[in-house]
Amino acid sequence: MSGFGPAGTYPPWGRGNLVPSPGRRTGAVNWPRGSLLARFAPDARAQLLRLGTTVRFEAGDRILTQGDRSRHVLILISGVVKVTTDTADGRTGLLAIRVAGDAAGELASLDGNPRSAHVTAAGTVVARRITAGDFAEFLRTHPDAALAVSAKLRWATRRRMDYMSCPVVVRIARLLVDLVHAHGCPVEAGTAVGISLSQAELAELAGASEAAAQRAVRTLKGNGMLVTGYRHFVVRDLDALGAFAGTTPDGTGTGA
Repeated sequence: MSGFGPAGTYPPWGRGNLVPSPGRRTGAVNWPRGSLLARFAPDARAQLLRLGTTVRFEAGDRILTQGDRSRHVLILISGVVKVTTDTADGRTGLLAIRVAGDAAGELASLDGNPRSAHVTAAGTVVARRITAGDFAEFLRTHPDAALAVSAKLRWATRRRMDYMSCPVVVRIARLLVDLVHAHGCPVEAGTAVGISLSQAELAELAGASEAAAQRAVRTLKGNGMLVTGYRHFVVRDLDALGAFAGTTPDGTGTGA
């Protein structure tokens, strides 16, 4: 995936299949604002990314499975994943998305319980696979990083809502609000979604067909809330988009 960054620099989610080596250089790059690694001190980032092994997944691959008792953690180096759960009525609910610099599977690693959700690649994903023991030892020796992990887990719990009960256009709006609050950056036209996404990837994250996602994006653009470009989304009116999505100004849900 291509991403945002100064000319001549390549963030870890950019340049196609580029995989940074997990050493000092990787710890020094600019990770997306709001991601877990962006909250770590440089030395802590570098140390964490030296742990484990590099793994790669393709679009649609099931990375983690709800109910499974595996306990490893994945630190995303590039790509985007969706976190979903099987609901009681047989549907699939979208809980969250994770981007480069985020973790997946950390809850089961820390509490030892079965996986609480599925994690699926929404495109090519490269990650570091770290054992539960190594991850726990890292957090024990880096209390500031442990606090950041705890804060992200609390935020994810607050953000859980059943996207699949909503029309596609509302799901797309909620996704964009989530992304802006986690990774957005101000631009002249409004607030840019701080990661690069195609409409096909947006559709995959929302659990919708590409045609339905395209119709939803056209609706949001027609209402003056959104501007799009190549792999680029700018929210023109975040308050209006949040109201349409049914979220409060801080991005948390008003219901569900």
